[in-house]
Amino acid sequence: MEQRERIKLKQQIQQINSSLSEGDAQKIMELLEKEVQKVERKMMITLEIKEMLEDWLEEEYEEDDGDRVIH
Repeated sequence: MEQRERIKLKQQIQQINSSLSEGDAQKIMELLEKEVQKVERKMMITLEIKEMLEDWLEEEYEEDDGDRVIH
């Protein structure tokens, strides 16, 4: 990003910051926290599924088998 673009972006951010009330900023933070919680839940579900699949693979196929293809 060029210096001129950075300065322009900084000015735009400062303008937005000066027009935001504390209540608006709080609402934005609450919305962001909710989004973070959604992502965390999705990550946990994904990790649980991954662990279940890994456990299943370990039970179903011995590591020394060499044939890791699921038939």
